[in-house]
Amino acid sequence: MIVLNSILGVLYVFIICWNNAEGKKRDKKDCHFPLDWTGSWFQSGVRETIVIRRTTIRIKSMVEDGNCTHYNRDKFVVKQRQENKECYTCLAITSKHPNVLQYKMSECVERKSSLKHICGRITGDAPLYSMFRVGGEPVPSPFSGPFEFSYDNGYGECRDPSSHVDTCTDNTKLKLTYQACADIPLSEHKNVQLECLATWQEGSSNFMVGRFTHKNIMSDEESYRCFIYEATPEGFSVAQSADGTCNGLYSATGGPVNMRFRKDRYPSPMCTFPTWMVASQKWRTLQRHYKYVIHEDGGVMTKVNNHQKVAHSDKCIEIQSQTVNMTTAVTFTIEGCHHGYKCYKFHKRGDQIIEIESSGIVDRPSEACSEHNFETRDSFETLLPDSTLAANSCPHVGRYDIVGTSTEDICSNRKSTASIGCDTPHEMTFNHFCEGNSINDVELQVVKDSFVCHGHWGEDGVHYLIATDKNSVTSCLVSYIECMNAIILEKKREEKRRIN
Repeated sequence: MIVLNSILGVLYVFIICWNNAEGKKRDKKDCHFPLDWTGSWFQSGVRETIVIRRTTIRIKSMVEDGNCTHYNRDKFVVKQRQENKECYTCLAITSKHPNVLQYKMSECVERKSSLKHICGRITGDAPLYSMFRVGGEPVPSPFSGPFEFSYDNGYGECRDPSSHVDTCTDNTKLKLTYQACADIPLSEHKNVQLECLATWQEGSSNFMVGRFTHKNIMSDEESYRCFIYEATPEGFSVAQSADGTCNGLYSATGGPVNMRFRKDRYPSPMCTFPTWMVASQKWRTLQRHYKYVIHEDGGVMTKVNNHQKVAHSDKCIEIQSQTVNMTTAVTFTIEGCHHGYKCYKFHKRGDQIIEIESSGIVDRPSEACSEHNFETRDSFETLLPDSTLAANSCPHVGRYDIVGTSTEDICSNRKSTASIGCDTPHEMTFNHFCEGNSINDVELQVVKDSFVCHGHWGEDGVHYLIATDKNSVTSCLVSYIECMNAIILEKKREEKRRIN
């Protein structure tokens, strides 16, 4: 028994010593903040943005950067200066999302002590502060509209007339249209955009941080808001903070501002786009800046850029007229955060050439195709299949002298010729020479431009040709007119062609 007690005593002393050693080892002196926290942060009530660097931070009442002295997991001891005296503060920082940090802090103590001692001074009822990353990458919104909604800002629920939430082509944004209720104080009609910056979950509660934009919002304090939300059978219950914090949000129905989202619907496709357009499904603009994607059912068309960002989305609502080579259609269109009805005129210019003429967006489908809706728009886009373009025979086969061109800085006495379809039926070549200015006065070829023809058509006495530069693989649109035995080039356009 005596031996056993001795062994237990030694073991107890060993455990105590080991725990102390471990505690000191975890209390890290090589203090630095996580790399993904570095940057500028907004905090409500703080005039300047908070800056976190690798080993320093300046928050709240700090007059200069505080230096991190030691840390353990999410707790950091920071040395700062207050009233010309050094003191030590503990920050307990939690990352809720790459764009959201929340923290509590202790009072600043003058005597340097252990992390456990300083951080132990953070009381349970200490204020929780939220920081939102300045310039953070937005994230997809958890709400996919459209919705009708009512809102209660503390003076009663404004539900008649209904307010509305609209989807934007950028899935990180929503457009909220608030309606004013005559019997509800401080309700007002306004349109705002809400950009989603972060979402996270705590237990069964879902949180979101967003940023409002509106012509009357002049500061970050007015812009940043925190939300808590939950799904309901009809849509969502959403509570919004009163300021740029996450304070006062107790549940999805218990916040300073409470909203009820009820699912709404946009018009469904009621027709299909022309079969000669649906057949290829993917079309591109001449300079490959955008693609038009036709969905499998043929009733939805989406325009995207090279980064897959949606420029606009169109649902076919009505075919107003249709011939073999031309179709006029009314669409329901979402462009940015604006939605309404649009008119498209699709022109088939060849087996692999389509021109699209589009109107502005209006509120009523009956107004979409009116002539005045096309008057001020440079509305033509030329589309080619988003695949390998087939070569076609060039028009106006022959050899030509080129006159009336700019000589610029090539030489003062340039001669240019064109060969169309002579050596190869689908190629045309432009040769530029300098006469009498070369070594030994021998004619010297300076530039040779070669193009592959893909298709051509005529309209109102003007001819148009789609060709690709063999050197740059860039497609272009050339317009010209015929006059006796000459071809007069009018313009070379890379994108939109004319104003109608």
